[in-house]
Amino acid sequence: MIKTAKKLFEKIEEYRTICIFGHVRPDGDAYGSAMGLKLALDFLFPDKTIYAVVDPLDLVPAGLPLAKRPGTIPEDVIRKSLCITVDTATIDRICDRRALDGEFVIKIDHHPLVEHFGDLEFVDPEKISCSLIIAAMLFSIHPMISPAAAECLLLGLVTDSGGFRFTADPEAYAMAARLIANGADIQQIYDKLNTVSLDSLKLKGKLLSQIKTAGCLAYEVFTKEDLAKMGYTADQIAPRVNTIGNTAECPVWAFFAQYPNGKYRAELRCARNYQVDGVALALGGGGHKQASGAELADEAAVRKAIQMLGALQPSEA
Repeated sequence: MIKTAKKLFEKIEEYRTICIFGHVRPDGDAYGSAMGLKLALDFLFPDKTIYAVVDPLDLVPAGLPLAKRPGTIPEDVIRKSLCITVDTATIDRICDRRALDGEFVIKIDHHPLVEHFGDLEFVDPEKISCSLIIAAMLFSIHPMISPAAAECLLLGLVTDSGGFRFTADPEAYAMAARLIANGADIQQIYDKLNTVSLDSLKLKGKLLSQIKTAGCLAYEVFTKEDLAKMGYTADQIAPRVNTIGNTAECPVWAFFAQYPNGKYRAELRCARNYQVDGVALALGGGGHKQASGAELADEAAVRKAIQMLGALQPSEA
């Protein structure tokens, strides 16, 4: 890790302006790794100008800064900058495609490697979150980071590990302890993640009342008409897929939510002795063994996904 981190910091030291990009439809790890790296570098290199570029995210605790919206950094700034993409496996997933216009481009990711891009890549699919990779690289060179940076990185680690339910990696737990020691407020993170509004609670009840099953799969399909009646968008509903998860009878679960253009956002999840990433790849998407996603063209693709997921068998691993 020290050798890898040195390569990263050699490039960071070369540039006065650095732009860090997450992925479209961000989660806690996209925000946490981008903003965590930005804040850590702000602390370590106060003379540099550093941007984190990620769409707004509701689960960010109060007090943590907002990232720049994609498309808001001027093109001339990007072209002379070091651009770093985080938590993003493919070009199509970069929140602002202009990231590839940077003078030098670095990719840091933890998804299975399906597409090479950039001038330098740091990819480790064995790590539970990109935030874990970034934190390890930072601490291998610098003994301390700022509390805000530590909290962002911990948010990414907590969310991508499912509150540490999806990993038994000692490094993940040790890193959480180190981030807390550097000032991260884990109670604030859990409060933000676990506090819901009454409206959200009512929505949860509605979702639980309309579960369908097929083989080992529990699922729900939301047409654009359904979503209009509910007052929600596909991107608001699809991430709530874990509402119907972790039942004894259905170790695989999924939400399919339709966009106004007719396509569906598919969010796929499963228990740890199953794997949904293969199905996601077959559908043109990707992700992790227990958490993947895809964009499906139409209802026929949704039916195909349901058939494939319902027929899954436990993995040997």
